[in-house]
Amino acid sequence: MSAGTLALTTALVYLAFSELNQFWAHNFATRPIVVCPILGIVLGDAATGLALGASLELLFMGITNIGGSIPSDVFIAGTIVTALCIGTGLDYETAVVLAAAIGAVSGIWSVTVRIIYQGMFVAIFERMAAKGDVKGYNRMTILANATNPIFSTLLVYVAIALGADALQGILASIPAFILDGLSVAAGMMPAIGLGLLMNMLWSGKASIYFFFGFAATVYLNINMTFMVVIAVFITLMQVYNELDLRNRLKAVGGSNGGEDDLFG
Repeated sequence: MSAGTLALTTALVYLAFSELNQFWAHNFATRPIVVCPILGIVLGDAATGLALGASLELLFMGITNIGGSIPSDVFIAGTIVTALCIGTGLDYETAVVLAAAIGAVSGIWSVTVRIIYQGMFVAIFERMAAKGDVKGYNRMTILANATNPIFSTLLVYVAIALGADALQGILASIPAFILDGLSVAAGMMPAIGLGLLMNMLWSGKASIYFFFGFAATVYLNINMTFMVVIAVFITLMQVYNELDLRNRLKAVGGSNGGEDDLFG
């Protein structure tokens, strides 16, 4: 596949996911675990796409966009790195390290584009709101959302069209200690991501499952795949028990004429 075809194909896939994300309530379809495997299928190497998707998702786990804050654009990083790895033979280790750097730089790009481009529409929206022009406001909303990903799509196209050689040249000009630092940082980010997720989800009840999973993995040598299977079954048991409890409470409440009769 030529560099131009690779860049165009990848840019179109990126644009499709961007529009999906814009108009379907930010459904996390732009995460590496989703984008990379599908891009791999489109480019003819599903195995590499899946492997990169899993590695990059672990790398960027816990990193998400909140409001105007984009610490790292994992969508652009995952797309570019997957295309370069499949289309140009970029080695796996370099791809993962490169993703961390691309994510940080593209995060700055995304914030800048959002501020400048979306800021251009503020005055137009205010005028339409003042006039009560609901239809015009809706049309402008669709237009602004539909055209917003174009700039990042162009960035993806240019980055891939330049090819891995250009990026490798940039990497070659970077001192070794900086690349080593990026490698160390990339290795730390999964732990940081897990820590951020645990900080949001941690509770006394959840800690039981955490320590059970830790003990089973470390002392019983249960692999992660089987632990996921166990977690799925535990989750289903909890869901069914909760539904059964609700149904019983409804039945008791209905047969006794309400809450006052039940406890009175």
